[in-house]
Amino acid sequence: MKTKHKIWGYIGLGVLLIIIAISTYFIPGFEKFTSPEYVRYLLIGLGNWGYLVFVILLIVSVLSPVPATPIILAGGYVYGLITGSLLALISIIIGGSILFLLVKKLGEPLLRMFIDEHHIQHFRHILKKRGKIAALISFVVPLFPSSSVMLIVGLTGIGYI
Repeated sequence: MKTKHKIWGYIGLGVLLIIIAISTYFIPGFEKFTSPEYVRYLLIGLGNWGYLVFVILLIVSVLSPVPATPIILAGGYVYGLITGSLLALISIIIGGSILFLLVKKLGEPLLRMFIDEHHIQHFRHILKKRGKIAALISFVVPLFPSSSVMLIVGLTGIGYI
């Protein structure tokens, strides 16, 4: 991702945390949401809707420059290792698919908004030389953010299925 988008993502996350911290003083009962146990019991209490809330939060984080790692870790805490991992995997697949299809539809201008030119050229060279196996390795080895890989792969000849 472009450095400015990473910076804006972290600034947005910081502003959100500051708003939450300030809200705990001005909104009665809001301080309960700062407790991981309360959020855990709230999501579990929602039943199947809690799964949906978690999946939607993670999809939004994949589509935005906000880091997904804290949400993935929270899902592991709330739902356990296996269920949290499966929900995170489903969410990342859905979010990545949305990014892939958006770039397939809207083209290179969308890609250039989020990724620096030298990264695009570097990854295109790798894909031209190694093909689909390079895309797969890019997901398995976390050298590149998966959202960036989905954006770049969307402009190649690699199909969705």
